Amino acid sequence: MKIEKFPEYKLDEYIKEKMNENEIYIQGEYQNRTIVVLGRVTPHSSDVNEARCTQDAVPILRRKGGGGAVLLFPGVLVLSCSFKKDNRAVDLMGFLEESVKKIKEGILNYMDVPLEIRGNGDLCIGDKKILGSSIYSTKDYITYYCTLIIRGNLNQISEYLLHPSKEPEYRKGRKHEDFTTSIEANVNIADEEKLFTSIIRSLGTININDLILVD
Repeated sequence: MKIEKFPEYKLDEYIKEKMNENEIYIQGEYQNRTIVVLGRVTPHSSDVNEARCTQDAVPILRRKGGGGAVLLFPGVLVLSCSFKKDNRAVDLMGFLEESVKKIKEGILNYMDVPLEIRGNGDLCIGDKKILGSSIYSTKDYITYYCTLIIRGNLNQISEYLLHPSKEPEYRKGRKHEDFTTSIEANVNIADEEKLFTSIIRSLGTININDLILVD
């Protein structure tokens, strides 16, 4: 099955343009179709149900950043946050941790929900994952990507993704539907636009200069 490039590739020139005008560029959109997205080196043969994807015409795409395979579907919010770094080295793990921390703060500024940061850039309600993260860096800018499950049918994840070849310790072998949850399954979202705005504002407080590595 042919694996296409995730649309972030097409955004490179656009992000470069935005980085010429701004120090930071944040964007977010709700997923409107079902697709599988692989990490930069995720093996598709062991992590993806290719036969089912072909049967249902679900595209398999590959992103530039790391991380495992994810299923995007209506109800998932896809966020990206890019910072100008001007050929400077950035503490990648520090950047990842700070980005997830800011999303957590943005959600908590709007609603009361028991959030925990776990694994490598995962945000969870209790021990169930609602957000996964990835980062990608060029000499000019660094971008944080994440997928946040607002709502949706989580049972479909197991239809298109196999059990991952690598998993965080806290997953403990759980099936996709037992490992993930959505915000809406745990708390009522009174105003989704206000939640989105709160997250964006919180991400906007990241100071990339605090994460620059000094020789």
